[in-house]
Amino acid sequence: PPDCEGAAEGGEVKVPVSANVEVKVEIPEAIDWVSTSPFVKGLKDSEVVLYVDASYEVEVREATVKVGGTAVKISQAAFAPYYDMELPEGVGMFSGFGDGNPLVLAADCTSFTIPVSTNMSHYCYFAPWDASVGAAVETNDVGWIKFEYDDEKIVFTLEPNTTYLAREEYFYSGCFVGDHDFGAYGSCILIRQDGLVPEAGASVV
Repeated sequence: PPDCEGAAEGGEVKVPVSANVEVKVEIPEAIDWVSTSPFVKGLKDSEVVLYVDASYEVEVREATVKVGGTAVKISQAAFAPYYDMELPEGVGMFSGFGDGNPLVLAADCTSFTIPVSTNMSHYCYFAPWDASVGAAVETNDVGWIKFEYDDEKIVFTLEPNTTYLAREEYFYSGCFVGDHDFGAYGSCILIRQDGLVPEAGASVV
């Protein structure tokens, strides 16, 4: 039988065989992502069907099984994670404090939505510093801005800024599939809400 390839999302992998007796399939115990019946009744110019679990590894994984006593290498394609936030033009992700371009909102803005496109689940949070515990604390509500989200969008609601000072908060997101965390495919953006603009000639205290 020839070597075979499986898709990252898992499913059937068909191994061509030529036999008119039962074909023994041997899968090493250490390989827990490939399965089939231990014996498959073969027909001349038939096939043995193996089943591979979905892979969330970012590299190709391989296993060698025996079909009818012959070694067959199974190669499964790597998982290709993606995470896209549809941000307004000009807004840039932050890899650290001080870089990127903030998402700037007007003082009277009370809500906005960021569409999300991903093949993973994602999680989101603010992480303001909490002096009482001496650490950043994850939350979805920092008082003047909060959010809710699902797999397709993040919806923010804000209190209008009635001061003349801008205010801002870093917003974070990460991704996961099952026990696999793909935090590197998340994002960090700085959300800034402008303050009121004083009228010409007015003094700001």
